[in-house]
Amino acid sequence: MHALTTSAASVPALRALGVRDCCVLARGAPAEPLLQAYLAAHDLAQFDAVIDPFMDIYLRKLVRHLRRGGSYLTCGVYQQFGEDVPDAFMEQGLPLDEVFSLIIRKNLSLVGNNLGTTGDLEEALGDYAAGRLHVPLDAVVGTGGLAHFVERTYLARGRNGKVVFAYSGEDA
Repeated sequence: MHALTTSAASVPALRALGVRDCCVLARGAPAEPLLQAYLAAHDLAQFDAVIDPFMDIYLRKLVRHLRRGGSYLTCGVYQQFGEDVPDAFMEQGLPLDEVFSLIIRKNLSLVGNNLGTTGDLEEALGDYAAGRLHVPLDAVVGTGGLAHFVERTYLARGRNGKVVFAYSGEDA
């Protein structure tokens, strides 16, 4: 498993989770040459699958690097509330009409999944309870820290893990 990140500071945590290696895309540099060099350096032709938390950052950059019949799974949008100032890094990659043309021509599976089904949640909770699933935590926030919870969940840059809201008790 390989990881792609825009934050070099995330690399140690990603490796600790079992990632073989990380491609760091610097926001100030063109993404395509870095992706091509990374694939070549790791003797990879293309990726079999991509699991991407922020499709508006990576989809347009990665779809050409998915093998025929590959899968692209995403569960979120980074700029879900829009931005006043356009971000040139976000605009890098293929135009959306070409993205969808490639999805069709390469017979790619594009899956948008955020919460899953009740069964998915039950299975994940069972895996967690059995020690098969490690969930990195950034913070656990109690009822006295609602503003802190919202800030850490939606605004904190460099957050590496989930922010949990405890419905009873003070900040943990």
